[in-house]
Amino acid sequence: MLVNYFKRNHDYRNGLLTFNKKMLAYAPAILDYNDENGQEQLIGNFIIQANNFYDGEQINFIRANLNNSQSDNAYLTELKDYYEWVYYNGHGAPNFHQVQINPINIFETEPNALFYEINSCNVGKFSEGDYMAGYYLFSGNSLVAYAATEPITVQVASPNNLPLFLLTKAGSDFDLAFKEPYRGNLIDTALHILGDPTLKMRYDIQKTNLTIEPQKIDLGTFSHCPEDDPCQYGEQLSFNIRISNNGPNKAVIHHQGLTPISEIGVPYRISFNTGEVTFPLTLEPNEDITIIATTNIPPIPTKVDRLLKFYSNSNEVTQEIEIIGEAT
Repeated sequence: MLVNYFKRNHDYRNGLLTFNKKMLAYAPAILDYNDENGQEQLIGNFIIQANNFYDGEQINFIRANLNNSQSDNAYLTELKDYYEWVYYNGHGAPNFHQVQINPINIFETEPNALFYEINSCNVGKFSEGDYMAGYYLFSGNSLVAYAATEPITVQVASPNNLPLFLLTKAGSDFDLAFKEPYRGNLIDTALHILGDPTLKMRYDIQKTNLTIEPQKIDLGTFSHCPEDDPCQYGEQLSFNIRISNNGPNKAVIHHQGLTPISEIGVPYRISFNTGEVTFPLTLEPNEDITIIATTNIPPIPTKVDRLLKFYSNSNEVTQEIEIIGEAT
């Protein structure tokens, strides 16, 4: 089993095993909260968001049916194709997931997708002999799975935008794509990368050279907004961020901010707003942009110590701006 895995890992890295740039999605958990009309609306929203990374015809979303095995069979059939990304969202256990899929079904299907993002309780519990994620990983030509070893909250299906960006646009490996965005988050203790985390989804991403300035922003000392003061909803602090593409190829940029910690030890999120500039952001070679960014004024005394992270297809995938200050 492991010998076969290492062989196809080697073949993939050397272009001898290839996958199609398309996504398969199946989300039976949608029907916990919605009827058929609601399912159609949520699927439509999912595809609109995923269109930032895949064209519409590259996304195959299978409609769930809890009354029979028809949608399960359709999903299993599609697993035989060489999808780049498979997204599953449904209830599960180590050796089962919704609607009625078990390890034998996966074994007999011999799935061939590169990567599985499995939002389902316990299916990655590798201490169990017949854990589901292992069958996804070792029964066919697959290489990476992201799955939970513990119970998790199965939420309404939604594309995982930042990992999608990092893998399909920035050319990062799976480790950065699925660990860094959730670092420090409690859910990070339940979800694990199975397979080789140093693999990349796309080795053909054209790199560039991006400069983001300044590297540190000091907001200074300012008065917090009392709870009975409407300024907590309106007034903001502003600062400029300059992003320059100095490289030979188009730059594609995303961002994520981290939560600061208040003086009293209670996490308080300072919102970050880039005004009319939307992300992902694209810059042509030798193009630059100045973003007038704002943060809201905290309603409590807070020491601001926050890293604002930018991700891109630059040679340096992750770049950071440290934002400091104090609301008194």
